[in-house]
Amino acid sequence: MLQMFRRQNLRNKVGIGLDFGDEFVMISNHLGMHEHKCLYRRILRAKGKAVSIASQELSVTTEQNFAGLIKRSAAPLVPEHQALARLLDAGRVITVPKGGAVLKAGDVAEMLFFVQTGLLRYYYIDAETGDDRTGQFFDEGAVVTDAASFLTGAPATQTVEAVEVSTIFNIPRDALMRAYDEDHAIERFGRKMVEGGFLGSQRRAANLLNMSPDERYRHFVENRPSIARWVPQYLLASFLGITPESLSRIRGRIARTKDRG
Repeated sequence: MLQMFRRQNLRNKVGIGLDFGDEFVMISNHLGMHEHKCLYRRILRAKGKAVSIASQELSVTTEQNFAGLIKRSAAPLVPEHQALARLLDAGRVITVPKGGAVLKAGDVAEMLFFVQTGLLRYYYIDAETGDDRTGQFFDEGAVVTDAASFLTGAPATQTVEAVEVSTIFNIPRDALMRAYDEDHAIERFGRKMVEGGFLGSQRRAANLLNMSPDERYRHFVENRPSIARWVPQYLLASFLGITPESLSRIRGRIARTKDRG
């Protein structure tokens, strides 16, 4: 008899336990050792197959989501099926651990990164203080790379890392450039992507120049509330161009204003 329990329910159970990450498999002691070994091997094969299927499903879903982004951006043009399929085939789905870098400053950006799940940020290192300065956050559905490096082949000036465990679809530069040449709709997606990057950079610069720290914080909370709620305070402060202590004071002032209201 095979039973599966969550770990917190195992204290009073007796048997051979097989640890599979978030699940724990209990095998009854009524089986002999040979039967245990055979069952263990069957469980491993089944678990491996399940993981493989789940990984394949995630890859398919990620590719579909990236294809959907291309189609929405290219509208009213429609990408040619074969050109889009070749581009998707060239990509690869990876899982990036928290703090893991998908691009490091000094390396050449050979990939465009599509965020399926999780959160990425890019940052620069302050040459004088050694502190990192967060340039932007990229959550699910966003694309990111070091544009100057990606387009010119020069070394990247920024690092792109995962703020939390993230699933990323890597699209090689060469494959994307071939797709641009083959299909006008995919090329339109690329133009829209670059235009969006320019607009974002201009708004970011304007906010830093024209808004007070309090205004920048309120603007971020209003426009990206989910990220503002759970991103670490030191990273949010870095993005806003202030110290964590200043951010704490801003939050305190806002909280007191709400209480009085």
